[in-house]
Amino acid sequence: MSTLAIVKRETKGWKWPLIQLAYMTGLAYVSAFIVFQIMS
Repeated sequence: MSTLAIVKRETKGWKWPLIQLAYMTGLAYVSAFIVFQIMS
């Protein structure tokens, strides 16, 4: 969350922080799914 706050402050808008949040959430989900499939 602190990273998103810094990006918002530096870019003076919500566009890039929201893109970053969506990207990181998607990356974490896909990574967890791949690891789960490999381990089970």
